[in-house]
Amino acid sequence: MPPYQRHQLVSSDLIRRLQRGEWKIGEKFPTVDGLLPDYEFSRGTVFKGIQQLVDEGYLAVRKSVGTFVVRTESRKNIGLLMNDAYLRPQQTPFPYVLGQKIMTSLEEGGFCATRYLELPGQEFEGLLNIEHFASDLQNRRLSGIVMANCNFGFLMKRSQLWQKYAVPYVTVNPCGESSCCVAYDYAELLRLAFQYFSSQGRRKIALFCGDSFVPLLDELRSSFPHLEFRPEWIFPLSLKPSPEENGFHLMSRLWMQEDKPDALFVADDIAMKGVVQAVLRMNLVIPRELSLIHAANSDTNVFYPLAMPRIEYDTNQTVQEAIGLLLRSMSRTEPENLKKMIVPVFREADNEALELKIAL
Repeated sequence: MPPYQRHQLVSSDLIRRLQRGEWKIGEKFPTVDGLLPDYEFSRGTVFKGIQQLVDEGYLAVRKSVGTFVVRTESRKNIGLLMNDAYLRPQQTPFPYVLGQKIMTSLEEGGFCATRYLELPGQEFEGLLNIEHFASDLQNRRLSGIVMANCNFGFLMKRSQLWQKYAVPYVTVNPCGESSCCVAYDYAELLRLAFQYFSSQGRRKIALFCGDSFVPLLDELRSSFPHLEFRPEWIFPLSLKPSPEENGFHLMSRLWMQEDKPDALFVADDIAMKGVVQAVLRMNLVIPRELSLIHAANSDTNVFYPLAMPRIEYDTNQTVQEAIGLLLRSMSRTEPENLKKMIVPVFREADNEALELKIAL
């Protein structure tokens, strides 16, 4: 038996013992040493089994007092699968904020929430290298999964493990390509940006965005015939070396061009931090020389040293829609294909300093 499965045998047996009434709510739970004679495993394995019950809400640890039983009935376990961007809240705050809100919402809804992290390269291994995820699927420990900000949602059909042990799921992704998903309305995002630039009398538009924006741009041209979008003003965003550094380098490259745009839309709030740093370095007058607007997610608390409007997606709405779709999928009373689109809203600049002469 793989070592990572042994502690799950311990935790499963302890849950059965709890449900048989061996320990009552409010009672002190045995220590690792007290349980060790009951199992043919190491001390570390028994400890992990107990910790699993803490994670699932059966037990609560009171510092300097002990571990106590707080629940005996079983709860459905919902998995949250994310990539390792969750581990870098300073560099990419949205995945962290989104993950925390999903976990909190699930737990407040009476579920046990278990987080799994998809590390670089693991998404191409068909789940097997994502710690505990494969075994939890095989042992039927999951009632559903939220896949947020990860790649596995795009690769499920290639996973034999998933095909055999699949559970109801919902994905949160920009493109909305899975059968049950919460997606972001990028067409409305661009429309609001172009509408703002038009109201400011701008004509020459640059974009820092992902590849999925390009087809939408072609569709919107007819609605904004007075706006000019040159290929040399459209740059793809990249996560390397970091979104912020990428934004800085793209802005520097853009402003080296002889024929410069008079407006810039940035499809990422962290890349926008790099753009602002470049603007500061070049001592531009904003918005007289360049009108700026960017996409953002609520509650990430990203700070910029100059005032500018943004187009914002509501993170709380994203969480509510994702969990709502998952519950409908788990009930199996709805059609298989479920989709919700998160529509962004325009937000004015946070203060009235709309034109700032900025110098380092």
